[in-house]
Amino acid sequence: MLISYDIADKICTVSIQGSLNMQFTGKLRSYLTRLIKEETFQGLLIDLKEVDIMDSTGLAVIILLRKELKEENIKFVLCQPNAAVTLAAQRIGLDELVKIYDTQADALASFQHKG
Repeated sequence: MLISYDIADKICTVSIQGSLNMQFTGKLRSYLTRLIKEETFQGLLIDLKEVDIMDSTGLAVIILLRKELKEENIKFVLCQPNAAVTLAAQRIGLDELVKIYDTQADALASFQHKG
């Protein structure tokens, strides 16, 4: 799994490449925890375009991250999941907790609006 980020206009975009499964979620969790502590931003976008699969441990990381960011008053959205990741998110109701956008442009535009 490869993880990278970019911060522009107070929005942090995290790009993930590979699988979000039990083998790699610890790495993602550590990366995101460090990022939140070391960087300053008002919104976090996780781009899932290059994520091939996400199991329950990956979904759990997203849910825990949402809680942390909400406590910090940082808006959090996801974008570009494939059909399998979308289905997994819908099955557990993640799409009701975190807004999921079809495109990165739509996700970035959402930071211009409240909510």
